[in-house]
Amino acid sequence: MSDLSRLIISNLAYNDSFSRRVAPFLSEDYFETRTDKIVYKIVSDFIKEYNTTPTKDAILICLDKIEELNDDSFKSCKDFVDSLQVDEKTDQEWLVKETETYCKERSIYNAIMESIHIIDGKSKSKTENAIQASFPTALQARSTPTFGQATSETSKEDTDSTNK
Repeated sequence: MSDLSRLIISNLAYNDSFSRRVAPFLSEDYFETRTDKIVYKIVSDFIKEYNTTPTKDAILICLDKIEELNDDSFKSCKDFVDSLQVDEKTDQEWLVKETETYCKERSIYNAIMESIHIIDGKSKSKTENAIQASFPTALQARSTPTFGQATSETSKEDTDSTNK
């Protein structure tokens, strides 16, 4: 797990303003380790369901409900959750820009890896024609408006609809 992925998940979990700006753009596929993916999914699902960030206890309770985790995976996830923290001194604009870059890079990386998997014949369900389909999605992530711009537009639309 990278320091940046840990920083993103920490802030997603415990920094409400950050999570509101970036949550719509994040994907489980952007995280490399199983532990990162599991904790990200718990946090993301919680935010979607309750429209707020979870507490540490809420994350741990959700983690405890995942039956298919073996003891080692559970311990790894629990240790990861225990290590999550937010540094109030972290510049939010810097963090949003770094997260945006991270997402774009991971999207391209994932498309390349999927293409290699297809070319090597390791995909039973996808043919080489699927390679062309994977890159527009990845490249679209590179041309998506910045997290802040999309959020500002969404906030303006929310405000406009509330004022009507």
